[in-house]
Amino acid sequence: MRPVSGTLAEARTLTDVTERQIDGCELWSGVRAGDAIAFETLYAELSDPVFGFCLRRTGEWETAQDCTSLVFLEAWRLRATLRAESAGLAWVFGIAHNVVRNTTRAKRRHRSLLQRLPLGVLTDDVEGDVAARVDAKAEAARVLVAVDRLPENERDVIALSLSSELTYEQISMALNVPVGTVKSRLSRARMRLRDALQTELPAPATPPGAPATTRKPATNLGPGEAP
Repeated sequence: MRPVSGTLAEARTLTDVTERQIDGCELWSGVRAGDAIAFETLYAELSDPVFGFCLRRTGEWETAQDCTSLVFLEAWRLRATLRAESAGLAWVFGIAHNVVRNTTRAKRRHRSLLQRLPLGVLTDDVEGDVAARVDAKAEAARVLVAVDRLPENERDVIALSLSSELTYEQISMALNVPVGTVKSRLSRARMRLRDALQTELPAPATPPGAPATTRKPATNLGPGEAP
């Protein structure tokens, strides 16, 4: 099997050159059976939505990239657990939910250990490296900050809603909660986000030497739905 750590363009090229088209039930059956072409197709189709979900949940570009790779590695490892083709999307995003949760917990433990270190252990080089990773896209940063301030259960549903085309039923399967709970959490999350983005949430500072810009708050919080 080709490693899933390659670029999306590489994965798309691989699936374009093959004469075999795999979609729908055949795709999920192939994934469950360990078919490499089916899995490459799955990666090409879902790596962007999965990355978007991971980015909204972690707020860090590099961490989201790492999580995305882990999601597809886990999907390959757990392929035999995919029971029903109709539940394929929920299965993938359920794995993504678990990967992000475990990664976030590990990062919290790491930060806790760092806080116990004596002053001066963290060098300027480390601090500069962290600063260099900050995403300069102001609007994306505003949304990520607002999402991060939501309660955890609301962050999960809003991230799945924004990052994929999952139905309420598929989100409920991914998170293992009732559909009614998904709807109520999503409604509350959208209202909180709209309020946060329209009121006092500060935009990130403009980098030195960059022209100042004025951006309107993003209010499109879901595909075709009002909060």
